[in-house]
Amino acid sequence: KETKAVRIPFSGKLNGIDKAAMSITLDGNARKRTIRLTPETKILKAGKPATLEDAVIGDEVGGQLVKNSEGHEEAVSLRLGSKPEGPAVSSKRSKEEPPKNK
Repeated sequence: KETKAVRIPFSGKLNGIDKAAMSITLDGNARKRTIRLTPETKILKAGKPATLEDAVIGDEVGGQLVKNSEGHEEAVSLRLGSKPEGPAVSSKRSKEEPPKNK
């Protein structure tokens, strides 16, 4: 019976990009960390699909990873840029609630 790999959250500042090796290096939590990317890694920037070409050294990144059978960290998902702050706010408002009387 095959067990599902545990997803581990990660975040940090993007310190290096190795497009040939399909990996990134992060500064975070007092150590450098190299995370491999796979063809299955979902990469997003500003909530939209992106590629490793869109990554910029110095940006905050985050995502989820799993450890493969060899013990290497592989990204399941990668967010380029800072974490979005809550749900997007529509410019068109529906009915506004009237102020409540005390």
